[in-house]
Amino acid sequence: MKSQSDHSNKPEYFLLRPEVEKAYGYSHAVKIGNSIKISGAVSMDDEGNPTAEGDMEQQMKNCYSDLGKILNHF
Repeated sequence: MKSQSDHSNKPEYFLLRPEVEKAYGYSHAVKIGNSIKISGAVSMDDEGNPTAEGDMEQQMKNCYSDLGKILNHF
């Protein structure tokens, strides 16, 4: 049984692109307990500009690369 002082359910935030995410008021991922919530999985550069426009395959590769960075963080 967990005590009330157990902080395992305290949110842990991850900013993949801190300046972009702070400007929009969100974090790319949040871990709460054993769950990871991910938002904003789009193909963009570090300034928030779209990348690989018109190339869905490359956009997906870019998204998967970002997802890998998030999962490696946690």
